[in-house]
Amino acid sequence: MSSYKNLVDTILTAPFWVQEALFMDVLSSFEEKLDLKTNIKAEDIYTLYVPELTYKGNRECETREHGHEPNLYKFMQSAMLKKRIVDITIDNFWTLNETSKMVSECIKNEYIKPTDNDVINASIYYMSGEIRLGEYAKRAKYIDVVQLDQAMRRQKEINQSTGNNTPIGEVLIQMGFLSKEAIARIILIKDDCKKRFIVNTEQSLQQPANDISQSRVNIEMQQMKMELNRYAQENKILKDKLRAIFNLQNKKK
Repeated sequence: MSSYKNLVDTILTAPFWVQEALFMDVLSSFEEKLDLKTNIKAEDIYTLYVPELTYKGNRECETREHGHEPNLYKFMQSAMLKKRIVDITIDNFWTLNETSKMVSECIKNEYIKPTDNDVINASIYYMSGEIRLGEYAKRAKYIDVVQLDQAMRRQKEINQSTGNNTPIGEVLIQMGFLSKEAIARIILIKDDCKKRFIVNTEQSLQQPANDISQSRVNIEMQQMKMELNRYAQENKILKDKLRAIFNLQNKKK
């Protein structure tokens, strides 16, 4: 297989959330080099979103006072480096669904600043599985609350009359509230958000969420060693402080 074909196949078999980020990066490069302008808003692409740590988030990342799971601190460390969602996800061998859950958790704990972008805000909770398509469309301001209510009523009527379970997306299309293309994109990225994309220097692979590669194991082992070294250093500092207190008490006696 040629190097070019391998590259193309890697891109075309990647999860949609990876392809979307790649497309926007290439488009941005074309616009810059050829002085082109498009109507696509990069700020509305969730995978390009850069989460920003709050003071509380920076402090928690340093002290680990509340003892969250290790991956949450990995996420905050990546946010500290001003990385995008796509970079954080791929660098840590996560799925977009896993990353989104951590974004949501950090927002709830006030570790990252909430975004004022309606599309990004809706995407966080949709990709984490906390809200469904209809609620996502409303939060993203694609439809309003009245339209969502009308669509849900219509969905109920259709289901009662046909005995089927008609998806809300189909109802939104039928009622003219959203285009078929818009719904297809929303569903595609949600379907692919649980796919893991692993990149290394030899080859790029799309793997199911439960398939953990040897490269990931090796990197996680390195990260564990770093964590152990950090804890050892913290333990030494604590021992030195305790020794100083003990010596001071002895002097007072």
